[in-house]
Amino acid sequence: MILDNVSGIQQVNPLIPPSSWLLIVTSTKPVLISRMVTIALEPMEILEAHTLLTRWAPEISPSIKEISLICQCIPLALEIIGKLFAINSTMAPDYFAKKFKEAWESIGGKEEKSNLIDGVRAALTLSYRMLPEKTAQVLRKLYVFPESFTANAVSFICEDPKSLSLTGLEKFGLVQHNVNTNRFSLHPQVRKFIKPLLKPVDRGMTEKRLATEFMNVLETAYHHVEKGGKESERKHLLNLGQQYVLLNRSQEAMDTLQCALSFCKKEGNIEGQRAALQQLVLTCLKNNNCNSATDYMEEDLELVRTSGDKEEEFKLLAQLTKFCIQNKEYNKAIHTGEQGMDLAHLNENKPLQITLLHNLGRGYTETGEAKKALETFEVWRFPKKLLKPRFREN
Repeated sequence: MILDNVSGIQQVNPLIPPSSWLLIVTSTKPVLISRMVTIALEPMEILEAHTLLTRWAPEISPSIKEISLICQCIPLALEIIGKLFAINSTMAPDYFAKKFKEAWESIGGKEEKSNLIDGVRAALTLSYRMLPEKTAQVLRKLYVFPESFTANAVSFICEDPKSLSLTGLEKFGLVQHNVNTNRFSLHPQVRKFIKPLLKPVDRGMTEKRLATEFMNVLETAYHHVEKGGKESERKHLLNLGQQYVLLNRSQEAMDTLQCALSFCKKEGNIEGQRAALQQLVLTCLKNNNCNSATDYMEEDLELVRTSGDKEEEFKLLAQLTKFCIQNKEYNKAIHTGEQGMDLAHLNENKPLQITLLHNLGRGYTETGEAKKALETFEVWRFPKKLLKPRFREN
């Protein structure tokens, strides 16, 4: 578990995992936690800092040493300054370095008193000063977002039509963009920097627009829940029931699946009913409860007949005949087996046809109908006879 940029021990304590975990905590200030190793991380090496800064702004080389020192070799400061120079590449590097040093001195930066955060603050100060007023105004208003945000939200809440200022802020390195989620966020140091810059009046109006946006989102979510909530509940119950089946938690599986079945019946959802019934059959079979499995399968059979799917009906009849034989319900096995034989010619699953014939023959044998048993076993030996439909005598 990685806890990045924590504010103090009070924030970490409730989140400490078991001792079998590896916990990594980063902070700009020391956070003393018992039984943890504390490592003070040094800034980047000067050559590494030069390489990173050159990546953002190749033409900054004449003043790269002086600028890197003011940045204290901190990556965030280097990125902000590098992107800022790239946007203002017509500016002479020595003049840019002079303006950067002035920004550093304006926040109290001194060569004899090194402070790593001062480099970041100096970079933010210069970048903010060089922003167009409209873009700076949008940056200040971004403080009202407690977490990440979308471009559409910024457009309404911060009054940034077409997200032009947001795009500019990303180029300045003042806003971070997650391409995977297509959401934007502020680095904690950026949030800390702009907090005192947002005037109370502007903050109040922006927070009202934020509340309005959240109300719109909640209303949209409510309509989606009303529209698809029942479907989601059905899926949740079915998925939960299936997981209980896989975990061999039979009673919980039965309770959940029966609840899902009742729910789907009320909604008239045939697909959901069938899914619940099939899982109930599996659960019953795992617990050697063949009688209940047969009952659920018969219920599933009725649903299939309603849909008119003859091939699926044949499969269920073949399975049901097999379970009736296992339960020693031979008359019932004959009844379902004969119904299955009427549909056998519609199904090309030869192994299933042969299984049906075998169980039907056993049913006839157990009930003393030797002649029918013999005829059935002959068909079993010569399955080509299944190519034509059977006609039972009334």
